[in-house]
Amino acid sequence: MNNLEQALEDINLIKKIINKTQEDFSKIAKIFLGVAIVNLFFVLLRFIAYTSITYLGYEELITQLIMQGVRKKDFICLLLYSIVYLYYVIKIKKKMNEFSMVLVNIWGIIFSGIGLFALIISEPNIATIQAIEFVAILIGICITALLIKKEWILIFCLIISGFYIFCLNTNATFVAAMIRDTEVIETMSSIVVDIMKSLGIFLLYLSVRSKKNEGRSNSRRVK
Repeated sequence: MNNLEQALEDINLIKKIINKTQEDFSKIAKIFLGVAIVNLFFVLLRFIAYTSITYLGYEELITQLIMQGVRKKDFICLLLYSIVYLYYVIKIKKKMNEFSMVLVNIWGIIFSGIGLFALIISEPNIATIQAIEFVAILIGICITALLIKKEWILIFCLIISGFYIFCLNTNATFVAAMIRDTEVIETMSSIVVDIMKSLGIFLLYLSVRSKKNEGRSNSRRVK
């Protein structure tokens, strides 16, 4: 009988640890939200820049100011990633268990690595930068999806990865803007990377955030 009681206590302890880990995962959700907002802002800024070039002209002051923001994107992104990451890590670190902090550190490496790599690599290698960004974020999202047991995120990653490979193989492009009679060409693969960096990270935020309610619900059952 004592062995049975001990086994039940051990099971309850394991469940409590799992539930605590789920709640801990939910605490890092705002890191993903912050990064998704940063990435979405620069997607919109680039769209505004192309619109301004086409309808106002490349030489206009407002167009030049917007383009300065686009050109400084890598540095600004690295700065904002660091601020978002450090702010929330300092805020939640004492409340997290070691397992959850491993996930936080993985994403810290991904965000800082992407930003630093983009600054180091020269402009002509933008396709290489985008490919590394895509693969790094893809790996991070897949690892997180496995940890929080969200299979639909893995399906999303599989679909968007297939589309990205298709765009690379076909070298699909479109006209993003016009400078006088000259077309500004944008690749479809770069749009897929933007989707992964903004929508993909935002979906991850929603999924990780939902673990909070699951953890609390399971905790009540254990009690």
